[in-house]
Amino acid sequence: MGNSSSQTKEMPPRPPVAAGKTRICIAGFGISHHTNRAGKIARVIVETFPAEFETWFFFNSKLYRDGMEGGNGVLGIIKKELTPEQQTQFAAHRSSPFVWLEMPGGEKKALGGRDKFAEWAKERFAGNEAILKVIVGPSLMEAVVNCSQGTAPAQ
Repeated sequence: MGNSSSQTKEMPPRPPVAAGKTRICIAGFGISHHTNRAGKIARVIVETFPAEFETWFFFNSKLYRDGMEGGNGVLGIIKKELTPEQQTQFAAHRSSPFVWLEMPGGEKKALGGRDKFAEWAKERFAGNEAILKVIVGPSLMEAVVNCSQGTAPAQ
């Protein structure tokens, strides 16, 4: 599925979201138990509902917060794409990961970190045992992030 984004020097493209789908986007450090668990949750959601969801991931410890455009990292670039209200809400978010949803038409809904993503998934998929099983808090033994690419086209 392409090169690990932990090796790339730039953010992979995010093409328009296909009609009828929601894209779960996760950016974060390449070593983080919270980032790894968020990726696991997203992968199970897509495995369970492939017609409704796809994923986009960027995991790179250096480029997540800095090292790109004007010293900004992927986190800063993503925040600039949010609505003014969401920019204010997530201005202080500096931890890893950062999770947001993208809808057809370009709308973005920021969720925040792994904890808020897990809360969203727990509410959205209440009763789905496969998803609820991976929502539990991560262990420190999960620090090495699975850097396989997302399912969005061109990733």
